[in-house]
Amino acid sequence: MDKSKHLHMITHYYDEGKNRMLTKNYSEKTILSPEKKEYQQAFLGAKEDFFSLKEDLESNNLL
Repeated sequence: MDKSKHLHMITHYYDEGKNRMLTKNYSEKTILSPEKKEYQQAFLGAKEDFFSLKEDLESNNLL
């Protein structure tokens, strides 16, 4: 794997209860870092998508 390539994913979550947009910029270094409780559930699907996308890219030698 070419170490100069890495994956970043910017994702947004609209919190209807608080009428605001939450934004996260995930990378391979930050995806496993602890985060605020409000972010944990909101971005659970995004984390799953990140790892799925990473696996797909690696299997096709694109990452």
